[in-house]
Amino acid sequence: NIPNTDLTIPASKIQENLDKLPQDKDAEIVLYCLGGMMSPAASADLVQAGYTNVKSLMGGINTWESVGYPLEMGP
Repeated sequence: NIPNTDLTIPASKIQENLDKLPQDKDAEIVLYCLGGMMSPAASADLVQAGYTNVKSLMGGINTWESVGYPLEMGP
């Protein structure tokens, strides 16, 4: 995980986990995946659900790590 990740939800499970996301549809939500392919689709799902401040990390964790940013081991 990227440090300070609040929640991990598989991209294919976004719709069934909307109740775990902020009630405030204007809250900033930043998504990432391993290689940057799944989070844009999940972002589109969140926008469709009414969220207005959704961002996606281009290149995912692979890019994050390749430029030297830290990762933390998750459960």
